Amino acid sequence: MLAWIALCLCVVAFASQVLPMAYANTNSSDWDQGDYLKIALWISEGGAFSDGNRNPLYPLILAPLATRSMTFFTTAKLLSVAIGCVGLAIAASVARQHVGIAGALATTALLANNIEYQIAAAHVDVEVLLAPLFFLAWHLCGRMMTEFASDHQPRVNTVLAAGAVTGLSYLAKGTGLLIVPIVLAMMTLELRWEWLLRKQVWYYVLAFSVVALPLWSFNWSEYGNPLYNFNTTHYMWNDSWENNYVYSEDELPTVWTFLGTHSVGEIGERLVNGLAIAPRQWHGALRVISADKPPMLRTATILTITATLLTVIFRRRTVWQRARSWILFSVIGMVGFALLFAWYHPISDKPRFLLPWAPVAYLATVWAMQQVLTPLGIGRIHTAAILSIAVFCTVQAQGLREGIHSIDLMYEHDLAAYAEGQNTMARLLESTCPGDAIALGPTHGLPSWLAHDRHILRIPYTRTTWAVFESWLAQNEIEYVVLDEEVWRRRRSLLERYFRWESAGLSADELPYGWHLVEPQTWPCQICVLAFESAVFQPEVTQYARFDAGIALRGFTIRPAANGSEEVLEIVLIWELLEPVEETTHVFVHALDSDNRLVTQSDGPLIADLRYTLDEDFPAGTVIRDVHTLATQLPEHGAVYVGLYRWDTMQRLVITDPESLTSQDAVRIQ
Repeated sequence: MLAWIALCLCVVAFASQVLPMAYANTNSSDWDQGDYLKIALWISEGGAFSDGNRNPLYPLILAPLATRSMTFFTTAKLLSVAIGCVGLAIAASVARQHVGIAGALATTALLANNIEYQIAAAHVDVEVLLAPLFFLAWHLCGRMMTEFASDHQPRVNTVLAAGAVTGLSYLAKGTGLLIVPIVLAMMTLELRWEWLLRKQVWYYVLAFSVVALPLWSFNWSEYGNPLYNFNTTHYMWNDSWENNYVYSEDELPTVWTFLGTHSVGEIGERLVNGLAIAPRQWHGALRVISADKPPMLRTATILTITATLLTVIFRRRTVWQRARSWILFSVIGMVGFALLFAWYHPISDKPRFLLPWAPVAYLATVWAMQQVLTPLGIGRIHTAAILSIAVFCTVQAQGLREGIHSIDLMYEHDLAAYAEGQNTMARLLESTCPGDAIALGPTHGLPSWLAHDRHILRIPYTRTTWAVFESWLAQNEIEYVVLDEEVWRRRRSLLERYFRWESAGLSADELPYGWHLVEPQTWPCQICVLAFESAVFQPEVTQYARFDAGIALRGFTIRPAANGSEEVLEIVLIWELLEPVEETTHVFVHALDSDNRLVTQSDGPLIADLRYTLDEDFPAGTVIRDVHTLATQLPEHGAVYVGLYRWDTMQRLVITDPESLTSQDAVRIQ
């Protein structure tokens, strides 16, 4: 009874620590929170239940509570805290079967004080669900393999339960899929290839497949691959997270493009660099003492290592024989995770990726301590241990009143913290329809999940020039661009051409042609909504002419324009790059009289001087609005010609339209 009371106190202490953290978490777009909220909204409306990256189990739990309001975020946080509490109960149940009630209490207390687990529980984060599911799957799979190793046929119920829980871990997060190859590798070590003839193994695979089938069916329908995942298919083959912001999904890297662009030395260097930071990742995933108390953490680490060494010294043979399968299973799994996330470290090196192994590590620590203490004749100290943990949890639970009080205030607190972001999203929702594209981000400062039925696009980091950026906006039919401080800093090389960030917010002296500020209506602004008119790329007169080097004239607009006291003709040429431009190319606009003599002209670079902008990228598909001015005193019977020439050689480019019977180096537009 005392142990159960202590366990309840442990859960209460956990909640008392996590609720204030959930109260402080006001940014619904931090981490993957906004994505899980968005998917839950999709599910609640009968839409997709995965975005190709995040699996559906956690959003399915959130979906019954989903609403397009900030109250959903608050409710989801509270549900996450509840999942964390249930996860502790699952961990205690699993640990009890290995180390008894006292050991289970110690294991649960360690997990309850795990910093990463607490953070996950205070956020809308799948890790709080994955950790206990993974621990349960580890336990059931370990039991199954232990029975195989002892030449016994595992019970069908055990095998089916192991497969089903493995499937649930996979539905929670793609990481759960790794349990299957770990199990099969373990089977190969224990039974060689004989496991292929064991029907119980195939029962396990069948149970896993049945649970995973809904996700596989969705992936097959949406992506043509049942095991599709953005991370494994694309993201993990980038050299940094920023590389994910490319022109289109078709250009994202794959394992084959990665191997074709990286040497063996570069591949090895990436893995070695990742393994070098693995100790820090594992420390972060297992730490139970906050960073401001390092001496206590060092003491705990030394005690753990000492206990393990003593276990090997005193009972190495009997311990190994009894726990061989469990140890091998855990070691293979941890090594596999270490290698995987060592490779993944250029994308992200967060310790939360290793959190699923934290309960296993804590259980192993408690088990090792038991193995050490038992032969020393002090094995009956469990009552004292339970009392110690109970007192410790009672002290921690003193903050429960504050935590409960924070629940009442959390809804208003979240609404107030996100007031400006909510207003911005409300303005966008009023101005757009479902399916419309909005350029928003990359940023974690706006609740973009509120626009879950809009097409939210992040500004690609490869759009480094304004012409290329505006072409991207027009190609994606984007009418609104949302900028905040994070977007400006992450895309400064692009945005600083027109915008600057000051202490009061974003400002601009002059906006590009076709742009105007929508919300708010004056500068500066912390969050700025700007309208973009793609019609500026539509010429009044369509006149197509393709020049060699893959540059085409799409049309032009000619109108009078005042220039001080003098009237001039403003000629707007619309160009399109059919191929990437790699050489400095100039445009000429020549006005000729009836005798073909030059009267007035306007010359200038098509985009930029590529001799001095070596890092600029002007890909195919870029549309350019090119403005020229000419004096209005044009000859009565004259003409205006437009053409291109290479700056280095001064050689004109030839028009290469298939319909043209003669080679020309200029096109007449008037």
